[in-house]
Amino acid sequence: MEPKSKGSFLFYLHKEVYWKVIIFFLCNQEIAEVNKIYTPSQADVDSSLQILEAAKAHGIEKGGVIKLNGKMIDIPLIDKAERIVKLAIASGMIKESK
Repeated sequence: MEPKSKGSFLFYLHKEVYWKVIIFFLCNQEIAEVNKIYTPSQADVDSSLQILEAAKAHGIEKGGVIKLNGKMIDIPLIDKAERIVKLAIASGMIKESK
């Protein structure tokens, strides 16, 4: 069933369904590549877990600085480590610890 004019409801409905189908197929074809791009490396995950453990052990989660493996660890680095661990959990690389 073809819509009669560009101003009709069926035209816009048809157009919306068309784009949803296009996006669905593009997303399915590209999902593996997107997952590969946004999944952190195992080295990043290990480093982030080490940073979070050290921060917790020294009590600097809310503020402060420590030295770990010759590097300064501060709040921005701890925040980045938390984001990496969340991505690793979401991607199934590690299990969420309670």
